[in-house]
Amino acid sequence: MILKKLFPLLVLLLGSVALHAEDLPVEYFFKDPTFRSVKLSPDGTHIAVLVRYNDIMNLAVIELATNKPEIITLEKQDISRYYWINNDRLIYMTDKVTDTKLERTGGIFAVNKNGKKGRVLVVPPGGDDTKANYNVAIPQYIGPDPDSEKRILLSIGKRSRTHPDIYSMDINNGREKRVVLNTVNARYFTTDINDNVRFGFETELVGKTTVHFLHPETDKWEVLTELPETDADWLPLDFSPDRDTFLVQTNLDRDRTVILRFNWKDLTSELVYEDPEFDVNVDNLITEIKKQDRGVGIVYEAEKPKAVYFDEQHKKLQAMIDSALPNTFNEILQTDEQGGKLLIVSSSDRIMPTYYLLDLNGFKLSELTNIAPWLDPSKASRKLPISFTASDGETVHGYLTLPLDFQAGNPVPLILNPHGGPWARDTWRLQWYFDNEPQFYANRGFAVLQVNFRGSTGFGSKFFNDHKQNIERMYLDTIEAAQWAIDQGYAHPDRVGIAGASWGGYKTMLCLVKSPDLIKFGINLFGVVDLNEAILTYLQWNREEAYDYWSEKFYDPKDPEGKAYLREWSPITHIDDIKGPVFIYHGVRDYNVDIEQSRMLVNALDRLHHPYTKVFDADEMHSLENPELRIRVYSEIDSFLMPFRKKWGLID
Repeated sequence: MILKKLFPLLVLLLGSVALHAEDLPVEYFFKDPTFRSVKLSPDGTHIAVLVRYNDIMNLAVIELATNKPEIITLEKQDISRYYWINNDRLIYMTDKVTDTKLERTGGIFAVNKNGKKGRVLVVPPGGDDTKANYNVAIPQYIGPDPDSEKRILLSIGKRSRTHPDIYSMDINNGREKRVVLNTVNARYFTTDINDNVRFGFETELVGKTTVHFLHPETDKWEVLTELPETDADWLPLDFSPDRDTFLVQTNLDRDRTVILRFNWKDLTSELVYEDPEFDVNVDNLITEIKKQDRGVGIVYEAEKPKAVYFDEQHKKLQAMIDSALPNTFNEILQTDEQGGKLLIVSSSDRIMPTYYLLDLNGFKLSELTNIAPWLDPSKASRKLPISFTASDGETVHGYLTLPLDFQAGNPVPLILNPHGGPWARDTWRLQWYFDNEPQFYANRGFAVLQVNFRGSTGFGSKFFNDHKQNIERMYLDTIEAAQWAIDQGYAHPDRVGIAGASWGGYKTMLCLVKSPDLIKFGINLFGVVDLNEAILTYLQWNREEAYDYWSEKFYDPKDPEGKAYLREWSPITHIDDIKGPVFIYHGVRDYNVDIEQSRMLVNALDRLHHPYTKVFDADEMHSLENPELRIRVYSEIDSFLMPFRKKWGLID
């Protein structure tokens, strides 16, 4: 079995054997996972999951003793988040979009684990409050009320629409009372490890952030630290009032984000952990198994996900889990309230998340669910971490996925696959359907290169800020990555395409018009083509802070010099230089990139009589959440790629 799993990698290393990679159905890669967001009840007797029911993401609960699932909600809008509040009752939130240019907003609801006594706790906003106004404080769940298992903490903007106070609400009857007065103009709050509100962040989207601290002894707000820049990071990870120190994730006064132990009494700190290449952006804080009142480990993304422990006992526990579940990255997600049962998720570059329950009494490990059991790891390609030196001397990281029948010395067609954001990064694990896109292209015979270009998060402040007012550098990182793959013998120099979504769609169009002789085709999913219009649209949508942020990162389209720069780096400006055909998808109700961007592109291509394939959907937003539409779009992409596959000898 182990040899079978390692066989594709052996082919890559030895280059001596070719596997026949059959064309797997589009549905195989892109149908919805069976479950999403698995969470353990406090007593460890049930798990809750999100599952698509009647075409809507609803909530289900499974009793572990009987393995019997039960749908407990019948919502008409997708449930996006949920939480166990006690052993019997959960709360959840829905997403609501009321028009093309409106923000996702929704209410807060409660229901028993058997589906009974459902009620609205916070009514979804209506009227003008549904507009995409990022200045208005929408009610947010902060955490459970530490004084009662029947109450939760919410931030609600009753007194001020922009700076909410903290309220405690009864999850059975919806009655509320204010418990923390926001006298420091905080926009959002976090709690300590005992669920008390402890930190308030007074923040400007473009500008400084002040971290306020609700002192556990005086119960008064104090200034703890100030972050002078927009992208400065100072995030408390754990806090227990009976300890002098707590863990902090920060890049203040340094290039890369690290973990410090911060003394809140004398405001001193000491370094706990740093990575020489990557930001230590914590995805998961692992708390002490029994007391659960301090952080004992972290999970973050390096070139692969990495778990780091500050405690020998828990480090040994992780080693035992890894021994029982080899060849995957295994992460402790939750502990029941007694500390006897652990919820664990395992995944890799070829395996979607599989959830396990570990009973520490006897170290009994039970598989709960694989969210995509139809995916066969032996039919998946390895996703290899790579790096290269860019023309300015900076190291750029990425991932290379090769088709199963790749042989050393026989370069194959390449698809560049830039990520969206652009302030995001590609990672190694399969975690949701978009992560299967490289597997889909590799199955069709293409090598796939995902490059974390300048502006990507996770590689330090300098690397991140090198993109500021420097779109050319972001573009060059992508093109130079293609040249690296050609020089290394992975990619054929005359057989390069590009495919991306959102900012990746923008990069698709930019590379098509700026490097028309290299890039033979482009797949553009809801991408920008006119930067000036895209940024100005935020003002039309009442999103001034988004406008300010984009203007600060690149240029202000109202400034003549900025307008000229943005015009130069807008693909629509150079559309006459395009050579390769284009696939275009866009949702009409997109609230991030206006559908007019793709309509503008289509009109320009029509003027040029240039070949393209178009799919517009009247009901979709800035995504492909609808699984039927997703399969339809990638089926159209499959057809779009067919002439290239035939021409380049990938199929007969």
